Amino acid sequence: MEETLKTAWEAFKSDVKTRLGIAIGFSIFLLCRKYIETLSGGKELFSVLAVPSFLICIIFWVTILLDIGKVIWEKLTYIKREKEFKKYMLNLSDDEIEIVKKLYNNPPQYKGYLKENNPNVLMLLANEVIAKLKRRTVLRMSQIEDINDPPVLYILQPKALNFLKEHEEVLIKSSKS
Repeated sequence: MEETLKTAWEAFKSDVKTRLGIAIGFSIFLLCRKYIETLSGGKELFSVLAVPSFLICIIFWVTILLDIGKVIWEKLTYIKREKEFKKYMLNLSDDEIEIVKKLYNNPPQYKGYLKENNPNVLMLLANEVIAKLKRRTVLRMSQIEDINDPPVLYILQPKALNFLKEHEEVLIKSSKS
């Protein structure tokens, strides 16, 4: 009995294709009731296996539907995040555009030093437009204006860089103002 439970648990934890195969197999068994009952000993076999087969079908079909629902939910969440990011990028303030332009005009790594406590930098960081590098770069003391807010190396995030390459009018917007 313990081995049967272990095997059932492993099947339950398996990938979607395996669970789909199990669900289809047991569904076919239940759908072929009339044919199975015509065989010798078929009525007894079906009466013993019908309830467990029905429960297995329900459990596996539900898990498959939950997996499909999870994939759809993740896709919708991703699309929503992308729309919000695009909307944010199209509505950047002039100061934020200047920061992004500074980084964008420094290829190939698209990096630059920015003040860590600048509210615009913090907003861009929170909206995943820029990222702070983990490694601290030491500057000469003569280059640091404020010892309490030293410049930190930031880079443009790849999705922001791709967006800016497709929509360069965002960078031009502040120049016209």
